[in-house]
Amino acid sequence: ARSLDEREREILRALFDYELLLTYQIRVLFFSSARRAQDVTKKLSDLGLIEKDPPHQAIGIGKPQPMWTITEDGVRVLAVITAKPRSAIDWMPRYSYHDEKRRGLEHLLGVNRFFVSVVEASLLHQGHGLQKWVVAKQVVSKNNWVTHDGFGRYQHSVGACDFYFEYDRATEWHDQLVRKLRGYILMANKWTEEAASEHFPNLLVLVPTEKREKAFDRAMKAAVESLEVDEKTALDFPFFIASEDLLAEQGVLAKVWRRFVPPPADRPLAPHLLAERLSLVELPAFKAGPFDLEQCLGKKWSDAGAYSRLKRRRTPPTFPAGEPPKLMGDESA
Repeated sequence: ARSLDEREREILRALFDYELLLTYQIRVLFFSSARRAQDVTKKLSDLGLIEKDPPHQAIGIGKPQPMWTITEDGVRVLAVITAKPRSAIDWMPRYSYHDEKRRGLEHLLGVNRFFVSVVEASLLHQGHGLQKWVVAKQVVSKNNWVTHDGFGRYQHSVGACDFYFEYDRATEWHDQLVRKLRGYILMANKWTEEAASEHFPNLLVLVPTEKREKAFDRAMKAAVESLEVDEKTALDFPFFIASEDLLAEQGVLAKVWRRFVPPPADRPLAPHLLAERLSLVELPAFKAGPFDLEQCLGKKWSDAGAYSRLKRRRTPPTFPAGEPPKLMGDESA
């Protein structure tokens, strides 16, 4: 643990929190050069603190980037760094990396791909930054629990956009989607009743295709109809949806997010053709307090001050003599 600098320690924390990252994603989050990212990941791997495994993918589409995960020794070092006993850290290998099935792996890769893409996009725009990326957890709604795939706070010139993120791979049935959206509606309604609706986080749902967007619209309509919530109020909640096809074509900060529009009975396809799409920076935001954008993900370790944070002075500095001013009465003047 003593041999690791601050950045290497944060890489361990990131792999503990996000479970796995590709070499390219580690570079985006922590380095300005790919070579330096490779050198540091090799160092941590040689120490036995992280390990890599190429993700399973079809033959003929190029060499896959290795996935990096923390090891048991890495968790033990993390326990030392955080001054916790190993028994207090809840961790175990989630996947068998030699099992091609690897249940849930593609979902986790998709979630991490989105957040790292947002970080990378923020680096290209002055005044932008992803301040928070919180991993999946349960949050309480009015009368049940909702499990999101991640929480983010994106800072930009207008304010801060808070959002819950849901990554959908078109594997859930209609009833499952309805239950998920019911939970978010109840949570948003509870937030409104507590007079905090202006700060309710946006819900961003990312699906594979536009066809899948329509499935969520139908589920939204069914969820609203099954609850004792005013329909207009429910549809005014900041719930937005986009497809991976659209993000791949236009970009993660482009106008790709549209509000849920339950299809009317007489024209079930019209809302998808007419609904306006918004950029992430156009979604509901709030005025956040002062925040140093250089502390945002991807920026902390790529700015000019990164070197001074990493290298401690090993010996006291030697100061030059300097030239004193001439004083009155000084015979040497």
